[in-house]
Amino acid sequence: MPEPSNTIDHDKCIRCSRCVAICPVGHLDLIADKIQPVDDPVKSCILCGHCMSVCPTQAIETGDFNYEEFIDLPDTLPTLADFELLLKARRSTRRFTEKPVEKKDIEKILEITSTAPMGVPPSSVEIIVFNGKEKIQALYPSFHKGFKMWIGGLSSPVFKPLMGLMMGKYNMHQMETEIIPLAKLILEGAIRGVDNLTYGAPAMLLFHSSKYAVSYRENCLIATTFAMIAVEGLGLGSCVVGMIPPVIERDKKLREQLGIPKDNEVIECLILGHARSTFNRTIPRKFKSVNWVN
Repeated sequence: MPEPSNTIDHDKCIRCSRCVAICPVGHLDLIADKIQPVDDPVKSCILCGHCMSVCPTQAIETGDFNYEEFIDLPDTLPTLADFELLLKARRSTRRFTEKPVEKKDIEKILEITSTAPMGVPPSSVEIIVFNGKEKIQALYPSFHKGFKMWIGGLSSPVFKPLMGLMMGKYNMHQMETEIIPLAKLILEGAIRGVDNLTYGAPAMLLFHSSKYAVSYRENCLIATTFAMIAVEGLGLGSCVVGMIPPVIERDKKLREQLGIPKDNEVIECLILGHARSTFNRTIPRKFKSVNWVN
């Protein structure tokens, strides 16, 4: 996290103290009739940008933020009902048309995705964009090689116990009951010309982050969720493909080919494109349980 800096133009400042009221850590205060940063390490700036967002005269600047990148908000925002409908309409898409995704649409998705909340600013999330089905499918030999290694490892009386020790009971159970059967399905489909991995999607996003960043996994997962909502809002379809990140993680050559830094972990993969079909109604989903504490 870079050293934060707060610059206050006292000629512009009208001392309304809105920045003081909204600062989540109490970093700003009205001192000697001037808004000033508080000299207290416990109240250090966290680069959230809230002060710049509320300042009516643009008198305060924080870190590398620039007012030109701030967008004025309307007085009325979309209602919860509008947003609820968008969320309930979203489904995982595994059947795409041959129509490519326009670059401007991907750029808009990335713009919206960048608004996702993060553990500690600035964002640690890095994204690799594949725009073109042929670019995605060029990676298939590496993916298939990884799946075969998993299957071979669990079939070996020597490597299987070692994998169990390394992965733990729960991960091993998931590997045996879900991942390996799916890997076999993907490989069998490939032999028959059926794409059960990215389903012929014309675009794909890989989310990765430095493992030294705070909440780096959560950052990538939340960003992926925002991307899915953005995709839906553009009238496109998307689907998370959980089989791809762990293969890339274990393939040093492929990581280097994709320019993934050594200390980064690939967390999530999202395929997207124009859905071949649309839905007429929502599909109900519920939590396993909800318990209220009295």
